[in-house]
Amino acid sequence: MGTLPHAAQLWDRTGMEASAPVVRVRDLRKSYGSFEALGGISFDIRPGETFALLGPNGAGKSTAIEILEGYRDRSSGEVRVLGVDPQRAGRAWKARLGIVLQSTGESGNVTVTEQQQRAAHRHRRDHRDRWAGGAGSAGSVAGCRRGAA
Repeated sequence: MGTLPHAAQLWDRTGMEASAPVVRVRDLRKSYGSFEALGGISFDIRPGETFALLGPNGAGKSTAIEILEGYRDRSSGEVRVLGVDPQRAGRAWKARLGIVLQSTGESGNVTVTEQQQRAAHRHRRDHRDRWAGGAGSAGSVAGCRRGAA
């Protein structure tokens, strides 16, 4: 079992000052026409902290998380995750995030190892299918045939 990194190690990994928040949100708002889904929240999350967004259904929790992940644009406010604005972040930034979805199709009766094995199997299958031209096909992708170097 690993341990959580020390704040000095977090500085090395994120390129940020150890005391700087890894997430900073100021007056975050999201509207859909006249409907305000998220009405001006502000918070910081510092290295090593555990943080939760609590509220009733429809309070904007999922919307806020999707904005932090870079999957949804905000209407206004300021957001920084690992020192970057998610609305303008690229693939390299997204690769640094660890995201756990709020629901999956997986059974809750499996171990972490079993979940990892299933994910590895899916990844290998998806990768194989991508290069084979689709599920069960022996076609080519971008002029490369399966098994060709």
